[in-house]
Amino acid sequence: MYDIHCHILPGTDDGSPSFEESLKMAADARRNNTVGIICTPHINSDSPTDTMKLHTLKKKFSLLLSDAGIDLKLYSGQEIMVGDNSREIPSMLKSHKLLTLAHSGYVLIEFPLDADYSLIEERTSYIASRGFVPVVAHPERYQAAKDRVNIALIKKCGALIQLNKGSLKGSFGHTAQENAHFILRHGLADFIASDAHSSTRRSPGLKNVYDAVREMYSANYAEKLTVGNPEKILKNMKITPGEYEE
Repeated sequence: MYDIHCHILPGTDDGSPSFEESLKMAADARRNNTVGIICTPHINSDSPTDTMKLHTLKKKFSLLLSDAGIDLKLYSGQEIMVGDNSREIPSMLKSHKLLTLAHSGYVLIEFPLDADYSLIEERTSYIASRGFVPVVAHPERYQAAKDRVNIALIKKCGALIQLNKGSLKGSFGHTAQENAHFILRHGLADFIASDAHSSTRRSPGLKNVYDAVREMYSANYAEKLTVGNPEKILKNMKITPGEYEE
């Protein structure tokens, strides 16, 4: 499996604070059948950081993984909070001031949890219109998802949907859990990722959620969300979005 959303790079955000903790996260991921992780530290589009430092940090961590005997491939990325300068995001991606997922045309974006749907729609549509494929992180947690029609409409903006594994088991509350199962039940999900921040709190292992989706929905669906579609990101191949099913 591949995890496309993980805060495993140490000292870059509110995720892992140290290489020691990052190694624990990596070991947990590998025990749970994850073979590759896209490192996605938080970044606000209004205040981008030096992406070269992130590449250097990833290389150093990769060497530590090898020394520790942990066979886990790391890829570069960011979880981009779409700020007021959203119309500058495509040019910032092209100039590498912001990072796509694994140097592909896919970009992981998020919004404030209380963002209006109109804002999500406008800014997501604009990014998509400039040749990138927005992957909207954990929309099941957004207040806009209370009207579940909005979840389906996000797909009409040219976006893909990434669910958090914790949402399926209720880690973010009952409403997010119900929204996550609505998204799965109606075929709207494109990825499930860990959104891990530590080896204990929101840990990276995906095996349990893979098994849950396989048992509640289908093995093909579980495979698509954690293997098939993530591999297409890594190869920069076209992903056919999940479409609403009754």
